[in-house]
Amino acid sequence: MAARDLCLSATEAQALALTTVPEIASEPERVRQALTVSKGWVAGFLATLRRAAGEDPALFDQYLEHEVLSDLPPQVRDLLTSMALLEHTPLAVARALADPAEQERLDELARGNRLLEWNDGTLVLHPLLSDYLRRQARQGDAGQRYRRLGDALAASGDPERAIGYWLAAYAREPAAETIARLAPAMLERGEHTILADWIGQLPAAIRPPGSRLHLWYGLALAPRDGTAAQRLLETALTTLRDHGDTSGSALAWAGLVDQAWLQWGTFDRLEWLLEELDALGPDGMNELEPFAAVQLAAAAVLLLGVIAPDDPRCEVWLATAEQVARLPVPDHQRIRALHGLLVIDTWMYGHRGRAVRTLEQGRVAEARGKLPPLQEVMWSAAVAGYQLWFEPDPETAGRRIADALQCAREHDVHLWDFQLEALGACAALRRGDHTSAQEWLERTRLSTQPSQPTDASFQAWVCGWIRLRAGDVVAAASLAEDAHRLIAGRGPANAQLLARLAVARSLRHGGQPRKSLHKAIAIDQRARELHAPLYRWLARLVASQALVDIGRTIWADELLGQTLQDGRDRGYRWIPWSDRHELDQLCQRGIDVGGDGDYVALLARGNGLPLWRPPEHAPPDTWPLRIRVLGPLRVTGVDGPIYLSGKSATLLRLIAAAGSRELPETHALDALWPDAEGDRARHAFDTLLHRVRRKLGIAEAIRLQNQRLALDPAVCWTDIGALGTHLEAANRDEPTAWEAALRIAEQSDVPAAEWPHPLGPHLRQHFHAAADHAIRQALNEQRPKAAMEAARRAQAVDPAHEPFCRWLLELARDHGNHAVATQAFNRYGNALRLENNRAPNRALVALYEIVRDTAEGANA
Repeated sequence: MAARDLCLSATEAQALALTTVPEIASEPERVRQALTVSKGWVAGFLATLRRAAGEDPALFDQYLEHEVLSDLPPQVRDLLTSMALLEHTPLAVARALADPAEQERLDELARGNRLLEWNDGTLVLHPLLSDYLRRQARQGDAGQRYRRLGDALAASGDPERAIGYWLAAYAREPAAETIARLAPAMLERGEHTILADWIGQLPAAIRPPGSRLHLWYGLALAPRDGTAAQRLLETALTTLRDHGDTSGSALAWAGLVDQAWLQWGTFDRLEWLLEELDALGPDGMNELEPFAAVQLAAAAVLLLGVIAPDDPRCEVWLATAEQVARLPVPDHQRIRALHGLLVIDTWMYGHRGRAVRTLEQGRVAEARGKLPPLQEVMWSAAVAGYQLWFEPDPETAGRRIADALQCAREHDVHLWDFQLEALGACAALRRGDHTSAQEWLERTRLSTQPSQPTDASFQAWVCGWIRLRAGDVVAAASLAEDAHRLIAGRGPANAQLLARLAVARSLRHGGQPRKSLHKAIAIDQRARELHAPLYRWLARLVASQALVDIGRTIWADELLGQTLQDGRDRGYRWIPWSDRHELDQLCQRGIDVGGDGDYVALLARGNGLPLWRPPEHAPPDTWPLRIRVLGPLRVTGVDGPIYLSGKSATLLRLIAAAGSRELPETHALDALWPDAEGDRARHAFDTLLHRVRRKLGIAEAIRLQNQRLALDPAVCWTDIGALGTHLEAANRDEPTAWEAALRIAEQSDVPAAEWPHPLGPHLRQHFHAAADHAIRQALNEQRPKAAMEAARRAQAVDPAHEPFCRWLLELARDHGNHAVATQAFNRYGNALRLENNRAPNRALVALYEIVRDTAEGANA
């Protein structure tokens, strides 16, 4: 009892205590603390202090027995003893345990501060009293007391807590009945361990084969004891079917698939389940409980996808799973079917369209409410796989993986840790972050020797990829060979293809391109048989690279062009098991063979080359930023146009127009703030540069080094830079270069005389030389029409350049084309008047008059 409960002041209580316990009189704070904590009378002070000091505890027990409990009726004392086993008793449980008279007595004890109190609707016993009563309870009939507590907890709406007390009381019937009712929800929440422990305490007679308890036991054991789970579920499948429990047998069938999936074991031994599947559905799906229908559809899609993807039943079950996902079931059940669809479409079929639909349904389910931890982690693993295969977004995938693992740790749900850890390493590799990938490897069981086939397949991909990026080709090849040896003929179809692809790639890296080519061809044929276009695509990439190594470049280029086109159409964006140099070569070749620039850039930047620099002749959409400055400033980013105005636009135009010469910082300051003082201009410049970088969305797009500004060519394409590249190539007689340069110049929307300084005048001269070369080359090849067309288009770009007009007049004279001559002469004259109010020179006028007179004479 506290000092105020004794109606004593703190000083009086301390003095009394010092009188009672003189041996610790020198420690008044300790006495005062004992006074505050104690709920008894003054007679209990000495006992409390001696117990706290580690002295005779029996003195305090005697105090409780004679001073606190002795005057209580037996029913109330027994009630308190039962409550001591709970420690904290909610009001609803107290009402279930006590009759009205006993409840009134409890309230009276609490009001009298007899070592118990009501706290927010919960009856709390003092720890010392609770400890004493628990010791007393163990000396009596504990079973009856536990049964009473279990009944009260169940009656108050807490059946899960009741089960433990029933089992302790050997009250197996109510425990078994409640476990059977709660089991489905517990499995969905990932509480497999608790459920297995509960059912394991029940006698076998209460959970015989053919009962739902027997089924739940097998499902609960799957994550930690796959062998026992398999034995139980195989028995449950047949007995439940024989007993007419179709939903139960469907759940057992799905459990067998999940057991193999979670244990990462061999799948070939599950082929017999395909025969059982025909008896369960899909025609009989309407007869199943919704929970069973969802589990069966999801498991059927997974099993068919991994061991029989070419089976005609696949499409039927995929359609069935989509229908089941639309049933009026809770979202945590719906997500199970969506998970199966997303995993198979991502990892086996490469069906991006259906995967997108599935992903959208899953996002809707997530938005409607928080999923249970197991479903949240499971779905996150599937979404991360999709993001790695189909979206060039390893950053988002990495964050999703980290959040899922955090959720798994918080809720002790670890069924999907291995997949998430493997995907985390892959996401790091796709970002080009080898250090982070190595850290993933070191903290996961990926670093251990694989013992299961699917483990081996993932190890070949993830560990081998990491070793390869680190330059250890021998270790990568060894992992690939070990994985292939372990998984060949045993594991899922997609995992076998993954392992075989790892071997094919390792052979190429090991200097055996012919063997690599043969392996890739065999994988392509097998993937075609399995209707697995994703793996055909990967095999063809390997084959195209091997063909280059053995000197078959024409075949290699043709195959690569077809493969890139197919990958773009299907949305494939992940190229695992490649090092940076190999990936750069592949993407450079992709541009050379005419591959879609935007798609090739996605492959490069999404697979470990975030700052990949396309070849100079690549199409503009290969770069994440396209900047046009030959005419009005136009900036295009990944997500569309980017609008800049005022000084922001001026600064970007100045930097772009400087090209590789770079722009001195002082030139920018003088151009933008000619009248400002140095410090003010400098501060304004820093602010403006930050604003422009933020607007572009890529901080490294503008580089500032040694007080010189430049655009990063790995990030930015500029029309002025591309024009210079193509003009230089055209003057070296490279085919198609003149046409490429001409197209860029035609898109400028301003005459060449207005191209921006300092590069503009220089490029204009190069343009004149390239055009003259193209016209002369066409004439030498006896193609006068091509020469006239080249001159006409060149004059449209630079109408004030006299030689273009002269070329057109001479060609028109030689071929009697008065209309071309008139158009060229008028265009040149108009340009001169606009430029400096001049007129064409006499020689040109005379030439035009000759063409005109010749045409008039011919008409006469």
